[in-house]
Amino acid sequence: MLVFSALFIGCSDDDINNFDKTPTERLEEAKSEMSKALLSAKDGWKMIYFTDNNQFGGYTHIMKFEADGKVKMISDFDNTSITPSISDFELKSSYAPALVFTTKNKIHLLSDSNNSPGAQQGAGYKGDFEFVFDKIDEKGDIHFRTSRNNVKIVFQKAKAEDWTSIDKNFKTEDAALVGTENDPFFSVMEIKEGNKVKSYMFSYNKQRRFMDLSLPDPLDTFNDGYGIGLKDNSIVLNPAVKVGNEELSEFFYDTTSKAYVAKGSQGQVSLKFTDEVSDGSAFELGNTILQGEKFVTTHIKLFSGIDGKGNTPYGKKTVADTRNISNGTISRIFLMFNITENNEIVHKIDYIFSGNAVISHYVDIVRGENNAVILKHKKWSTSSLLITESLRKLDNHMLDPKGLLFKRENYNVVYPFPIVTLKAVSSLSSRKTAFALSNYDSTAQN
Repeated sequence: MLVFSALFIGCSDDDINNFDKTPTERLEEAKSEMSKALLSAKDGWKMIYFTDNNQFGGYTHIMKFEADGKVKMISDFDNTSITPSISDFELKSSYAPALVFTTKNKIHLLSDSNNSPGAQQGAGYKGDFEFVFDKIDEKGDIHFRTSRNNVKIVFQKAKAEDWTSIDKNFKTEDAALVGTENDPFFSVMEIKEGNKVKSYMFSYNKQRRFMDLSLPDPLDTFNDGYGIGLKDNSIVLNPAVKVGNEELSEFFYDTTSKAYVAKGSQGQVSLKFTDEVSDGSAFELGNTILQGEKFVTTHIKLFSGIDGKGNTPYGKKTVADTRNISNGTISRIFLMFNITENNEIVHKIDYIFSGNAVISHYVDIVRGENNAVILKHKKWSTSSLLITESLRKLDNHMLDPKGLLFKRENYNVVYPFPIVTLKAVSSLSSRKTAFALSNYDSTAQN
């Protein structure tokens, strides 16, 4: 195996003397070197494991290995995995020296096919629990490659405080990528190289720990997706962002710009929140609706929490004030544009209550700025006297005078159709009243 052969190819006398040994002896020597290194770290080892940076982020694991074959481990996979658990490991050398986690622990959360993000049922996080030993570098870091997908992994010595501060990773994630309800709505990556400045809107999927960028120019060769790794005071992007001939990957909070910034000698990259629309093409879905494309969508279980988990930062709880309105509890909201009803093309919002009672608001649609869709009142399906103040408050968000922005995301949750984000233009200074929509299907039956 090429990875393993790199351990023994070199020009030193020691390397040359290795050829006097049998392959088995060299394997055992490498395994012994790996074992001594793993057991030598007083506070254990730390790694950020990016299983596939084309679709997933990185997950921090902290591990303490013992001579009796036990390993204590925590990870930042979720809030439950920060509690230590103990399992077994083995050092094997059948074809190359390898570290194998033989019984269940935090590392297996990434390889369990039943543990899948969103609608990716059965796919898991593409993780592995067998790491092939590569080398120990001059800093003492241990380099591995995963057995299944040949992904590079680096173990670095942990500090005592790493075991108790790992929960800070989640706070960093929220501050840098999720935001609060009072932060501006849009997330933007801004790249400065000399006098040139480029801005890309992005959405962040918390379940997959992955950032998707909107590229306004189809010919733009800039990378449009990044896995995110978390630390207690910074975030790591994988792959790194290239500025000039430098690669910038670690972002720290900058109090002056109120952004997370990675700085280099040739420029810098910032991640920040803004209420400015830098790229109207990100809302092309609104344009297709205005041009007559059929659009049928429903809000995912309005108060279940599943949208908040899957669609961060857009899936915040947004209409809690309508939970117990006098009409009953709203269970779903349907938006329907360019559908046929009684031989007529109509546009409407259906508010569906527990018990399946429906109140429909029929509207006309006109174009706003940046492909916003402005909904104008036409008629209600019932007497206006039955429209409560709470329902009107929710409906007013939909009939924002500056319109609604519709953004088709690059992921789904529970259902197979992609998520669509909806936001009123007048409230872009806040993340409140943002909707995450699913069941988008332009071919849906009327």
